[in-house]
Amino acid sequence: MLRILQVYKDYCPPIFGGIEKHIALLSNRLSRVANVDVLVANRGLRTELEVIDGIRVTKVGELGRFLSAPVSPLFGCYLGRERYDILHFHLPNPTAVISYLLVRPAGKVVVTWHSDIVRQAKFLPFYRPFLMRFLQLCDVILPTSERYARSSAYLSNFTAKCRPIPLGIDVSRFSLTDDVARQVKQLRAKFGDRIVLFVGRLRYYKGLKFLIDAMQLLDAKLLIVGDGPMRAELEKYSSSRDLGEKVLFVGEVDEKSLPVYYHCCDVFCLPSIYRSEAFGVSQIEAMTCGKPVVSTALDTGIEEVNLDGLTGLVVPPMDSKSLSRAIGLLLSDKALAARLGGFAQKRVFKQFTADRMAESVLSIYNRVVMQEQEGVQDSV
Repeated sequence: MLRILQVYKDYCPPIFGGIEKHIALLSNRLSRVANVDVLVANRGLRTELEVIDGIRVTKVGELGRFLSAPVSPLFGCYLGRERYDILHFHLPNPTAVISYLLVRPAGKVVVTWHSDIVRQAKFLPFYRPFLMRFLQLCDVILPTSERYARSSAYLSNFTAKCRPIPLGIDVSRFSLTDDVARQVKQLRAKFGDRIVLFVGRLRYYKGLKFLIDAMQLLDAKLLIVGDGPMRAELEKYSSSRDLGEKVLFVGEVDEKSLPVYYHCCDVFCLPSIYRSEAFGVSQIEAMTCGKPVVSTALDTGIEEVNLDGLTGLVVPPMDSKSLSRAIGLLLSDKALAARLGGFAQKRVFKQFTADRMAESVLSIYNRVVMQEQEGVQDSV
């Protein structure tokens, strides 16, 4: 049985970001056929060991964070503490990259490339040589979409190593049960029958100011589900445009209640403006519930998930008027919204399930381990 170590900076719970949730889901699926551990940083000085849903999670103490990267002097020590067949790194993660280069632990190296470094790009002259060396040493790179692999300046020199694998979700979580249907009815009685939904962390690259501006031109309610560093700023921005009745900040919603909001909405919108939004798992969650999506053209996996004219509509980024027109069309043309939402739902069950994702990743693991074994036999 393979021994696998998943490496990132945080884990879910307690951090409910997209990458953290992906790692938790992947780890749980893989644990059915392999021994899976997780190595992350702790948001405190102490190193702690937890078992979360049967997965052993080591949280290495840190001094703090610099440009979102943990400052964790002992991270490398824990990285090389045990022997694994597969070391699976999730990038961007400068702490893990530099730790690996310092320690060089045994094991085949698999990298999931979640996103380019965008906001911290001015510090790349220092970090880029380490990143490039790390990518030279790794065995395989898993971009989350073919489009992102083609358009990334970092991956252009490593196309031979790239094996795109889209992210997946646990579709069973989003079933329209009787209890969910009852709660949906209550929400629609409260908010009306023209509901636009956003779900995600409230970060700079999400483009929510443009969506808020778009709401000025729409007869609908916008529910913003999630929290994050820009919440206070966005609430103030919405108030300054006198949109208190139209734009509602719901805050964090627990995993059990989240499907209610997806099923409640008429249109889901992901108005992201930078390449930090590499895939958009929230799109898949909405599509699983049969909802059409309005998203933006970023030359990332966003467009591979939401197919323009088939599962939803794709508009230019940073364009409130285009967002408004696309959302308005789906709100007014119920037949179009139903057709796009229906195809979107079928697409998820065919392409974006957790089981399909885990099977694809496991196939990569087995391949790189087998290549190593064949290399050893050839050398004997």
